[in-house]
Amino acid sequence: MQAVSAEWRTLPGVCMTISRLLSFGVALSTVSACVGCGGHFEASSPTPARGLYAGPMSNERLLNLLVMGDGTYWGIYSTEANDSLVAGLIQGQGRTSGTGFTSLNGRDFNLEGLGIQNFTLSATFEEMMSIGGTARYSPSSFVTFMSAYDDDFELTPALAPISGNYTGSFASSSGTGSATLSINAAGAITGSGASGCTFGGTISPRSDGNVFDVSIRFSGGACASGLTITTGVGVYDATNKQLTTAVLNGGRTDGAVFVGTKP
Repeated sequence: MQAVSAEWRTLPGVCMTISRLLSFGVALSTVSACVGCGGHFEASSPTPARGLYAGPMSNERLLNLLVMGDGTYWGIYSTEANDSLVAGLIQGQGRTSGTGFTSLNGRDFNLEGLGIQNFTLSATFEEMMSIGGTARYSPSSFVTFMSAYDDDFELTPALAPISGNYTGSFASSSGTGSATLSINAAGAITGSGASGCTFGGTISPRSDGNVFDVSIRFSGGACASGLTITTGVGVYDATNKQLTTAVLNGGRTDGAVFVGTKP
């Protein structure tokens, strides 16, 4: 994957400009079945770690992190040189114990040419306040982070505000380029990229936070090489009229990020 330009308010190759990923939500859709999320379990109650967060990483990047009620998490991180440029997408499934949040199946989809890397996550959180910890890629390779809670997570998502036509950037392992995406009043998605890639799917509001479930099927063009049916999350920034979506295929071997704005 190569970097592209975008903004997911609480999250952050070729590079994509970040405006406000969550206003997540890379994010950069997580469906109830969590297709391609590396396993899914039914929590007896929503994790108190859920929320939208943003903050610095020890490698001089900005992390925007979304933790869903079932423990699924998505994140976008910036380049070292510019907090407004997306350098990668992370995703995994975590569990809560007390004030601890851990994950053994994290995936890092780097947009700067480093490919896909596995990591484990160990963090502590203060409910609706902050989350911080360590993502460990190997015994000698790790990065720490500390992120603050964004209360926009408590807003109610709806289809009417996000309906419309978007222009922006698309990135996957096949590369990066311009793309357009349209959402109708029923939540149907259609779109295409400059490479000839075409896609369609659905977007729907979640009930456990200011986030949308997204399902997209890709066909034609370069994007079809590693992507077919994908699921993930979407976040809409009403102030900037910006939509950010992040999706993965069933095997978590490829993913895609779209960031676009509408008039």
